[in-house]
Amino acid sequence: MNNTMEKLIIDLFEKKIISNTINFNTLLTYPYLINNIVIYIYNKIKYIDYNNIIGITNISSHITSILSHNHNIPILMFSKDKKIEGNIGEDNKTILIIDKLYSGRSIMNYINTLESNKINIKFILTLYSSDNKKLDFFDKYNIISLFNENYITKVLTTHNLINTKLYYNLLHNEILDLKKQKRSKLGYECKLTNIKDIISEVDNIGEHIIILKICSYKIENFCINYGNALSKLAKNHNFIIIDDLGLNNLDHINLNNYKWANILTTYKNNNNNCNLLYINNNNDDIMLNNNYVGTIGSYTNNYINFTNTITDIEELKKNINYDIVIINSNLFTNKIISYINSMI
Repeated sequence: MNNTMEKLIIDLFEKKIISNTINFNTLLTYPYLINNIVIYIYNKIKYIDYNNIIGITNISSHITSILSHNHNIPILMFSKDKKIEGNIGEDNKTILIIDKLYSGRSIMNYINTLESNKINIKFILTLYSSDNKKLDFFDKYNIISLFNENYITKVLTTHNLINTKLYYNLLHNEILDLKKQKRSKLGYECKLTNIKDIISEVDNIGEHIIILKICSYKIENFCINYGNALSKLAKNHNFIIIDDLGLNNLDHINLNNYKWANILTTYKNNNNNCNLLYINNNNDDIMLNNNYVGTIGSYTNNYINFTNTITDIEELKKNINYDIVIINSNLFTNKIISYINSMI
């Protein structure tokens, strides 16, 4: 990296494009920044073997169009009905351009759609890449990153623009991305106790939700294989799993047995190496560790706020402004789903 890249990162920070969340859509207001980014992207890809490029979000599609125009690169595009437009040869070698890559959950469906249309993704180029582990799904792809989380943090701390690690918990950002992608802030608590019944019910509603809340302790004969089955379902439907353990101290449990879950709930500010949700029913004024995704039960500034499970309409109206609204089967109707998601 060089001083020019450092200046670009600082400029992105000062324009609040890089802050506690990554908001590249704001780039559309600053054409000169987009042009600089296009130059860096082209320098990254000009010597590799490819013959098509495609973007899948507003900003990545915009950048892809500029790259195509400036350097005479064939472009593929998603139509409104999710079909692929462009010249797809049998020997296509495509670069997929995206804006952000955390674990990769939010773009898996796009990739599956591309590959079902015989698009051969040789490289994934992301404007920003976090340092957390990507899903195993991405092991087969060559990933190119323009801005890396650790390098951004190093630049900004070196220039005394921040004095701590820049970002919230990385799953925090991924949930915000899921809300935008699925246009939903809906969570669902499943209280069934038979795993086959749970799989069947969640498979039917998975397209509507971004959060599934369960309690593995209450599921009959629960084992890691059951958890892995739920995790597979979550990947297919693009939602995140909360295991509502509600523990004070996580030190006495084997966290490896809960890797299938994205988030565990707790009543205390633990520092374990997993994503946690703080149960804040007492509306405490808290400062949580970076492994906390947010709070559940009371509205807390600076965190993603999850409702407790809502069971009636009046309670729903009182809590509709929470970031994530969790309901049970009593309220799971198309009308209520539309009402909740209209408040995004």
